[in-house]
Amino acid sequence: MGRLRRVAVRDKWPFEAKCFTPWLSANLDMLSAELGMDLEFVDTEVEAGPYKADIVARNRRDKSLVIVENQLTHADSRHLGQLLHYHVRLEARTSVWVAPGFWGTNLSVIRWLNNNSQKSSGFFAVRVGVYPDLTSNLVPAFEVIEHPRGWKDRRALEFWGHAHPGFFHRPGFSEESSYRRLRHMVEEAQLHLVWYYKPDAVRVYLTGQRGESDEIVFARVKPYWNALKCAFDGAGFMGGKNPRCTTQLSVNTHDRGNWKIMAAWLREQTKTYQSVLRPKIGALKHD
Repeated sequence: MGRLRRVAVRDKWPFEAKCFTPWLSANLDMLSAELGMDLEFVDTEVEAGPYKADIVARNRRDKSLVIVENQLTHADSRHLGQLLHYHVRLEARTSVWVAPGFWGTNLSVIRWLNNNSQKSSGFFAVRVGVYPDLTSNLVPAFEVIEHPRGWKDRRALEFWGHAHPGFFHRPGFSEESSYRRLRHMVEEAQLHLVWYYKPDAVRVYLTGQRGESDEIVFARVKPYWNALKCAFDGAGFMGGKNPRCTTQLSVNTHDRGNWKIMAAWLREQTKTYQSVLRPKIGALKHD
């Protein structure tokens, strides 16, 4: 089925400057596919005042400059500062920060920049992971964590068209979304059952209205909590502070060969939720 097991990125690229940067500059098409852009390599180690930008590329669609700052360690504030320096000094339109993991504080800065920058400027935070395939080859995968306003995950849109034909023609569909979440309304409970798509997994979870706190959502989920745990027959929900009752299937979602299995899993999970919620609430409706 193409289940994924993440391994350390240094198992594939022992050194950032000697291994990862050259590989990424030669494989910008993989990053382009995740970003929904058409990147053309320009140069590496481009001087920008006292510093050097890891990778400079050009977006073929509008000829604008794109900065790629990459690292093999967890994202840190030093690299964030360098990214901003390159963005301003080289007059880039888009900057992409690639790392195997990000702290929430760093992501909040990227989010703030995207919310407060001019439309001609945008910032991406992209997580890089490495997964062994069936022949034990180490296969890289990229996941957009933060993105400019209006960005769309085209792979997600394509998958939803396969798993749920016609959904995106509904009047209630939000064009402001990234296409990664497909929400089903459970009206009387004031809850949404959400299907979530990401490069290495699909998820199903319960949540509330947009902007509601975990405490408010959990108050509405709590009456069903024990029954839901029993319905999932010990499979359990994802750990952590989790009032959203999240279940996950780890799978290579970019592989079309997995799409039929993914769609079937999502429907089966939904039936399990419905077996608990519907006797009291009624059928799910699409939002």
